Amino acid sequence: MKIEVEFCKSETAILEAAFEQHRDELREHWAVDTMADMVKLLAMHGLDSLEGLAGLGDTISE
Repeated sequence: MKIEVEFCKSETAILEAAFEQHRDELREHWAVDTMADMVKLLAMHGLDSLEGLAGLGDTISE
């Protein structure tokens, strides 16, 4: 199944900042290497922020 999602500039900026801030933890705990992988992970868990993912510390405020 393939689902395409478009984000506005502000949403993309938030996602990019979160990915950069948590890149190492995402890779270590979830084997996430790209921002697209992070978005897939959030979608699979029904989350709209990183705070629901175990293994991550502080999250970026929106």
